[in-house]
Amino acid sequence: MRKAGAYILQAYSEKEFRDFIRQLLPSPTLNHPNLLLIQSKTSIGIDAIRQIRQFLATKSWQPGYRVVAIADGNLLTLPAQNAFLKTLEEPGENVFIVIRLSDRNLYHLLPTVRSRCQILTGKKAASPEAAGYWVKFLAANPHQKIKLWQGWLKEMAPEQLLDQFINESRQAMAQKTGAALLSLRQQILLLLEAKKMLAANLRPEEVFDWLVINL
Repeated sequence: MRKAGAYILQAYSEKEFRDFIRQLLPSPTLNHPNLLLIQSKTSIGIDAIRQIRQFLATKSWQPGYRVVAIADGNLLTLPAQNAFLKTLEEPGENVFIVIRLSDRNLYHLLPTVRSRCQILTGKKAASPEAAGYWVKFLAANPHQKIKLWQGWLKEMAPEQLLDQFINESRQAMAQKTGAALLSLRQQILLLLEAKKMLAANLRPEEVFDWLVINL
């Protein structure tokens, strides 16, 4: 059984999401007083966060975990995410907060939200290939680099993409010597600096421009 706390379910299907919730409840049905399921077809705003706070503040007479489940975290507005931070940091004893993302892009959620949650990845979000991203990026012309960057960001968050670049570069270091090794080390330093820029809330487009200019 998982430890109570806040979770992001990255690229979970609807079925995977509901199966995850059922494992936390004392009965297989989702119609249970210990569960608050937040669903929307448009956006999820601050009113939903107030509803969550009220649910967690109300004493439960049922045994077992209390579960707050957001069916589509992609729809959380920025004000709602900011209002949610305190609850994510201190959800309470025996409380699970589960945020489902329908795709692999963690960038839908603020870094401050992601840092307060454990991230689990669904079956359909298999890890990217062990190699190839960074090599393709380096070999591409500026126009192709833009297309590659934009395409990859549909599949993963900018931080994940930079991590992919860094991991590939580090793996390649074992096969390089001399000037090629020095060049690879410089590239890794640039990628690490790009990650710091994202952490400082620079837009991914600005980070991309900086990275291409300095390569």
